[in-house]
Amino acid sequence: MKKSGILYSASSIQAAWPWLAAICSGLLYAGCFAPFNLTWLCWIALTPLLAAIWFSGAESRRRWLRNLILGYVAGLTFFWTAFSWLTTVTVLGWFVLEFYMAIYIALWAWFCGLLRPRAARATSGETKWDQMLAEARRTAVPQRSPWTRSTHNLLLALLLAAAWTTLEWLRGWVFSGFGWNGLGVALHANWPLVQIAEFTGVAGLSFMVAFANVILVTTARRLILEARTHTTRPHFDLTLTLAAIVGVLAFGLRAAQISPPAKSFRVAAVQSNIPQNQKFDPQFTRKIFDQFGRLSEIAMRSNPPPDLLIWPESSMPGPVLLEPASYRFVMDLAASGESDLLLGTIDEENGDVYNAALLVSDGGERVQVYRKLHLVPFGEYVPGRHTVPLPYHVHPHQRRCAGRSRNLFRRHHWRTCQTFCTSHGNESRREFARGHHK
Repeated sequence: MKKSGILYSASSIQAAWPWLAAICSGLLYAGCFAPFNLTWLCWIALTPLLAAIWFSGAESRRRWLRNLILGYVAGLTFFWTAFSWLTTVTVLGWFVLEFYMAIYIALWAWFCGLLRPRAARATSGETKWDQMLAEARRTAVPQRSPWTRSTHNLLLALLLAAAWTTLEWLRGWVFSGFGWNGLGVALHANWPLVQIAEFTGVAGLSFMVAFANVILVTTARRLILEARTHTTRPHFDLTLTLAAIVGVLAFGLRAAQISPPAKSFRVAAVQSNIPQNQKFDPQFTRKIFDQFGRLSEIAMRSNPPPDLLIWPESSMPGPVLLEPASYRFVMDLAASGESDLLLGTIDEENGDVYNAALLVSDGGERVQVYRKLHLVPFGEYVPGRHTVPLPYHVHPHQRRCAGRSRNLFRRHHWRTCQTFCTSHGNESRREFARGHHK
């Protein structure tokens, strides 16, 4: 009975560990971001999931489906944890949305299983002598084992890192996209490494981190196999990966040292922290004005005053260009100091509603408008709402329209591109950094 219980326990652990590993990957990935900010976890976040896909489930009849579900579990764990802040807006939306978001990590897990390294089957000897030799080498690393070849491991990491980066890109575009918290974003605090984003965007950072995760797993597997036979070979895959990361680090350090001289530009950000349920309630209009006025006055009294004062998205209780009280408050504040004012607001034209940003300058004499291009599905619009009209009337925020042009705000000695929480800003920011900085 005791032996039977031990066997049952071992069997249970054998069956459970892949699913615990998938959950672990989701938690490690979530730990890279706020409120945890353990950014170093990104270098190992995908390794438990890879181990579960590659080193378990050999007896599964539909291993591809099992790998897909493992990735889905990891995705649900990550998105439910990392995007828990959405509960301040909608608990149901937070819960349901992640079932869609997890699909992308599930697809990557399926692809990992598809490319799982498989040792070539040795042809059995036809003679008794051949069979004896095969039996003697039973515990040795197969000569054609892909795990022991650096070129194979580098190609595997290249393909899986490219797949991860592609799926992140798709996540940021399909249904207008949710590009939040890509793997490369975890490096936000490591300023030397992120300097390559000037050329590659966040996609380049995600590729580098995913590549390193794959190489870490293949190296661990290779070391185990080599330890069994007491034979080692040069690990060019690990060496080249580390050299590439060091090269990116060196580039970032060098780029910071040779930055061209630039004129200082002072920016003050004002966050009024107005509760969501008060933001557009008319009875709190005066409270909102007082809060922004008090905080902005503190910023503008600094010596020297800021060149630019920034307010958050949808900061005013009404459309600034259409609602008299909000318009008068913004223009009066802009005229009271020397700072330009950048704020988010609602804009309307010909019955269409836009999520917009305004740059108010020259004491309120000049106003530039940018309308958000990249809307949040089910938050600002309903996909297919013109085909299925019923959901269109569920919530007014789901009636927003997308802007039609990506434009830079321009002033006498500076230009800037503006991005919202899900806007596609990488292209604009890189263009700005390369040829439009002044």
